[in-house]
Amino acid sequence: MEKRNRIELLAPAGGMAALCAVLAAGADAVYLSGKRFGMRGHRSSFHFDDHSMAVAVEKTRAAGARIYVTVNNLLGDHEIVDSLEYVSALGALGVDAVIIQDLGLLRALSEKPPAMEIHASTMMNVHSAPFAAFLKSHGVSRIITSRDVSIAQAAEMGRRSGVPMEYFVHGDMCSVQSGLCHLSGIVFGQSANRGRCLKPCRWTWKIAGSGPGAKGKAGYFLARKDLCLFHALPEIVESGIASLKIEGRMRPADFLENVVGVYRRAIDRYYDDPFQYREDRADADVLFKTRVRDFGSCHALGDRGAASMATGGRREPHEFSSAARLPSLAVDSIAPDRLTSKPPEVCAAIHDPALLEPVLAVEPDWVYLATDFALFDGAWTGRDIGRAVATCRGLGAKSAVILPPVTVDNEIDHLGRWVASIDPAPDGWIAGNVGQVRVVAEHSDALLMADSAFNIFNSAALRLLADEGVTRAALSAEISLDQFGLMDRPLPLEAEWVVHGDLQAMFTEDCLIRLGVDKNFDPGSCRHFCDKKTYVLESDAGDAYPIRPTVHCRNGVFFPRHICLLHRLGGLLECGVSSLRLNLFSHEPAAAARVVQIYRDALRRIYARDPGWFRKDDLAELERCSPAGLFEGGARYGVVPVDDLPNGCSASMVRPNTRRRDEPRRC
Repeated sequence: MEKRNRIELLAPAGGMAALCAVLAAGADAVYLSGKRFGMRGHRSSFHFDDHSMAVAVEKTRAAGARIYVTVNNLLGDHEIVDSLEYVSALGALGVDAVIIQDLGLLRALSEKPPAMEIHASTMMNVHSAPFAAFLKSHGVSRIITSRDVSIAQAAEMGRRSGVPMEYFVHGDMCSVQSGLCHLSGIVFGQSANRGRCLKPCRWTWKIAGSGPGAKGKAGYFLARKDLCLFHALPEIVESGIASLKIEGRMRPADFLENVVGVYRRAIDRYYDDPFQYREDRADADVLFKTRVRDFGSCHALGDRGAASMATGGRREPHEFSSAARLPSLAVDSIAPDRLTSKPPEVCAAIHDPALLEPVLAVEPDWVYLATDFALFDGAWTGRDIGRAVATCRGLGAKSAVILPPVTVDNEIDHLGRWVASIDPAPDGWIAGNVGQVRVVAEHSDALLMADSAFNIFNSAALRLLADEGVTRAALSAEISLDQFGLMDRPLPLEAEWVVHGDLQAMFTEDCLIRLGVDKNFDPGSCRHFCDKKTYVLESDAGDAYPIRPTVHCRNGVFFPRHICLLHRLGGLLECGVSSLRLNLFSHEPAAAARVVQIYRDALRRIYARDPGWFRKDDLAELERCSPAGLFEGGARYGVVPVDDLPNGCSASMVRPNTRRRDEPRRC
């Protein structure tokens, strides 16, 4: 077989020594980062400056290899122009591809295609063929798949979408779905989506709660073993996957040279004689003896359950951070100078039918039905949703169905028919990922919205969604009011903000409940520990993060306190928020209704120009409705230091509350 048809071996390089080492070891391509817009933001010494980048391109070309550069941060509006200039400069150097995460940057690059390929980062969390096809239509020529899909799923995505797939084969792996972890960003202001994760998944945690087996024993329940697919090489090569990716831009040159050399020799031996191929024991020993953590196969060969986790922490090298408590509210309020002619709509999100009528009695504009969270008595059926829609319509409220953030191919294949089957149809559908956007649009005339899992971080991303017919989008949980105020106006669609209630911290493919409490856990069976019981992840700081299983047995892990932005309504209105979302997933019916009422009354007072629109008695009542306490999420600080934001924030009354670079962590 000619080399150009062979699977690519892609190696990392965090410096010139590592680059030379992996090229000498036989890498077909290398990926690296410049000083801007890439991940691994804590260690700038592992990034290439402009001069060394040019040298890297020359050395890679001389070795007959390809070079890809990461520009895979989420970007604020103020960073989009600079990132485009940076990509253009990379193209002029002869870089082969740029790796991106941000939907806004994708739109900007599709308008003015660069002189190189566009690769979708694993941080985009691509997990279905429709998702891949969407990106292909916007100029993406390769996809680095979600780390939570199997080899077979990744290969199927490639076949169905026509987009070459890149797959991780070796190195450090996250246990949380890519792009759906906000724990580091919210607690420390150091976002995983901005390359600055402090890895709370590597803390020790306890699985506690009311269910059987929840004894609160500490363990590394979110610490995944390092990936090693050396033994599965024939399966990967034959799958049709285009590229094997080794993780490790922060690894030393000698370590990477050994790993790349092992995989190079194995690939070549397989192509030379696939029938007689057998993994080399000496090379396997090299990988084993130089490993950092113990090895596992992650999700590559299917769900491995407890076998993929290093819960004992025996080889966990070190923690990037220590468990910290969530910050409390810093209550101050402003009376907005500028008000839109129409007040923002109040949207109550519920997952329990018992909340429907009490919430409708206080007249929200919308009711969002979160049907993905599994109830103790089973999932919502299409008939249940139809009845809820009819009830909302009869009482003068609009309704929308929230779709899950992850829908792999064998799930999204059923989505269109399911959407069309709901009778009466809801007024809107809230997509959880871009793969769902066109599927839903093909089967429904209802309004199309985007959930916060889209990680909307700039106005260009809003424009991309508006181009696809999306009318409303919830902004990233990590965006600040300062940053939102700096988005280009007018906004191309309605911007929504989660202002109260449950806020998701992490979303996992694995069932943490089974992992933590079932000592005989087998991935192929389930003893339904979650049935009529509650479980939490408890940190060493004492915070209890509720675990909510979904219909497909994934887990949403929520912050222990409820977000509350009642006191920030003035700033939100100044910024032009169109809808306020209240997540009422853990409220009792009466408390849920009271939360909606308090926010509606505060809006009425603001629009009546009442200087006393904010009432501390209301805040005290909201605290009583949330026994675990309240916090502000990302609205006050965000994850972009104020020193990095340009002057002229349109929400001028918000700026005094932002955190400087030299201000201590909020913990």
